[in-house]
Amino acid sequence: MHFTLFHYLPLNIVTSQYEYQHTALREYRRLCQELQVHLLIGSLSVKVQGNDKRTANRSYLLVPNNQSTAAISTQQHPNSTLDIPRRTPGNSRQSSRQSSDADLHEPDIVPDNDPSLATIAARYTKIHMFDIEALSETENYSESKRFQPGNAAVAIDTRFGRLGLSICYDLRFPHLFRALSQAGCLFIAVPSAFTYTTGSAHWHVLLRSRAIENGCYILAAAQGGKHPGGRETYGHSLVVAPWYVSCKQTCCLRNRHICANQHIVINVMIL
Repeated sequence: MHFTLFHYLPLNIVTSQYEYQHTALREYRRLCQELQVHLLIGSLSVKVQGNDKRTANRSYLLVPNNQSTAAISTQQHPNSTLDIPRRTPGNSRQSSRQSSDADLHEPDIVPDNDPSLATIAARYTKIHMFDIEALSETENYSESKRFQPGNAAVAIDTRFGRLGLSICYDLRFPHLFRALSQAGCLFIAVPSAFTYTTGSAHWHVLLRSRAIENGCYILAAAQGGKHPGGRETYGHSLVVAPWYVSCKQTCCLRNRHICANQHIVINVMIL
């Protein structure tokens, strides 16, 4: 039986490295190949070349190297709207490099000739930065000081259906999800680390809204708990169907079953 596994990796676990030398990425590729699962890492801090010394907040979809996928990407239009062409390039590795990696001057793509490592099927660099002052008496965030934003939406065809990629704060920008939906995405992944303050107020309603208004399934693995430095995240990983139903709901998706419990605080989802 094949499973799809979505995982959220806290950005401060590993030091930023270039993709081709990233130790955490290599380990996840090895794990993905060993377990024969689809693995979504959302996200890693990745160094990029150029005069801008900020890193990229990047999500990766990994698939076993004996399985095929096809990535679809687009450049951001001048009017800040996103539109993903309804097509599937023949070479997934080439098409994924044409997305945010090229935009952010990635020096090298990870070679895929090691049979013990899974293939990088798609890359997505977070577009929207979480910049907010005085969220609470102790919380201030300024992601744009650390990360340079991406400018391309990314979707990928998998054996389970077309999957759209997003990261955390992207959830608050419906135009990105509409573009992915119009590109034919049946699922959209939202790996997140919402703060406890914003999560308790908006997490569930935002996920439900994106699912209902776009007629697709939202897959949301969420980091939860207390972290060094006093940061606290909300958790509540869940899967939301277009016709929203509350906790412990089982949905049949193309003869594969997804069990979602919105009250379990986890950061790994196995589908």
